[in-house]
Amino acid sequence: MKVSAFCLFLFISFQGYSQSDEVAIQVVAPEQFFVNSATNLTGNSRHITQIKLPPNTVKWYYSFSAYRNPIDIQRTAAEFNLFAQLSRLIDETGTTANAISLLSKPPGSNYCDVFLLNSPYDVENFEKKREPCHYYREGSVTSLESGLIEVTDVSRLYGVQYLGFRNQSMTNGININLQVVAIIRKEKTANGWTKEIKNDLFNKFKQEMIKDEVSKYLSNDEIESFAACLLKKMTSTYTPKSLQALADFEIKELLKGYSKECENDLQINLKERKAQSNNRRELGG
Repeated sequence: MKVSAFCLFLFISFQGYSQSDEVAIQVVAPEQFFVNSATNLTGNSRHITQIKLPPNTVKWYYSFSAYRNPIDIQRTAAEFNLFAQLSRLIDETGTTANAISLLSKPPGSNYCDVFLLNSPYDVENFEKKREPCHYYREGSVTSLESGLIEVTDVSRLYGVQYLGFRNQSMTNGININLQVVAIIRKEKTANGWTKEIKNDLFNKFKQEMIKDEVSKYLSNDEIESFAACLLKKMTSTYTPKSLQALADFEIKELLKGYSKECENDLQINLKERKAQSNNRRELGG
């Protein structure tokens, strides 16, 4: 196999490898919107934001800031980044277990209410100011200028969720900055190896063997068996992270050794097969 191409593959495949099982996904980038006062007849004093959670969400966070002045909202959006904070926390600690106590909260200066609504039916009732309008209490807050809220209830960790914003003021509209970040659980790993990475590595072994001269002496089934053998030996000895630390010459020697072992395990003598093929050519066969 061409070791330089294989080393490049290893780097690309494993550069995102992390010891943490958690990953932060930005669901709603900093988003600004205006909510009118209750007495303003030209606009709505309520606003709905739809939250589409990614698969494998284990918790999610939203932050909001409320200001009358739009300039203050723009400044807050530029200075406060919930996604960056959560990503940094995962990189440093490997978990968001105590995130609420470790994250900074956004600033704000005017009050609003935020409700985590139960269903599309409640969304419609909330918008039209009619009852009943059910909401999830642990994901809702009232009379706050800003907030950072964690949602962990299993019934609120999949599909589409809805946040309803209500302006308390009878006379003044407010500008709101919203950010939403989901924390997902990565695919289960064995010694750092995921199913996806192993499948990619297996296919890469096959591709490199087909490109290489060795494919002249192996059937398709033997190539698959050889690739599976190499994969098993590599993944049982090394983690993705430890492979990244190896130099090209070290990987070359590693693959040479594994190839010899796989020849013995599969009872395939490549040197002998090559000699037989050369003899046939010399004899015109």
